[in-house]
Amino acid sequence: MTTNTVLITNALGEAQIVADGQTASASELADGLIELNNMMAMWAAFDKDIGYFPQDTGSDKCPIPIWSEQAVQANLVVNLCAIFKVPVSQETAKRAIEGANFIAVKCINNKLEGANMDTMPLGSNSVRRNILTDSY
Repeated sequence: MTTNTVLITNALGEAQIVADGQTASASELADGLIELNNMMAMWAAFDKDIGYFPQDTGSDKCPIPIWSEQAVQANLVVNLCAIFKVPVSQETAKRAIEGANFIAVKCINNKLEGANMDTMPLGSNSVRRNILTDSY
């Protein structure tokens, strides 16, 4: 799990708002944190809730699962490009869309309930077995 500052700095660098080797200003980091909070609140409103809660400190760990970091960063890049009026590369736009779709699918799958197959008919001469626990 990475810190908010690292995530935002990486996004600012990918957006070419901050040049390689250059440090982001306090203002840029603050804008990035505001945008991260806004983006994640919007995602949660659209059922893409990955456990994020609003942040107010850059040095805190970003409360997102490791599997979502690339998708969050790519989408943050797109949002920061809009704020700073910088063009978005096609590669970044594609990564952002794919990342958002991945998060949506992951959130849908996490909400699915397991099916109880105990009431399903077995058919003739069948025995109910559990492939995980029964030996054959």
